[in-house]
Amino acid sequence: MKCEEPIAVLRQVYQMERRIVDLQNRIDALHESATRTTGAYAAGRSSGASDSRIETNVVKSIDLEKQLLRTRDRLLERRAAIQDAIDSMEDEGAKRLIELRYLDHMSWPDVMTSVELSEAACFRLRNRALKEFWKNFSK
Repeated sequence: MKCEEPIAVLRQVYQMERRIVDLQNRIDALHESATRTTGAYAAGRSSGASDSRIETNVVKSIDLEKQLLRTRDRLLERRAAIQDAIDSMEDEGAKRLIELRYLDHMSWPDVMTSVELSEAACFRLRNRALKEFWKNFSK
């Protein structure tokens, strides 16, 4: 087992979470733009081109919301599979380290403080934890 394999799987959670935040921000921006355009149109300060902009924003928003829901579903499935593999681990310290670092996205210094281990001991535990995680995840 290469350490990159389980780390790549665990990092997918972070990447999907970032994707969800990005999609939500884009949806919010489209809703805000559509609201402004609708307000200007209703006040008579806008041309017929506003209809097209509103329609375009609504269509884009719907497409992004579909992407958001698909990404959220994949994230939930991936998190469940990862959590099952973690729950199957025997070493409680290894479980905690994996959860803190890869699911809670804590920095290494914060993980070391939380698990009360030196840097060297923390990374030895990490290597053992990744092997055990990968064994359980790959079943």
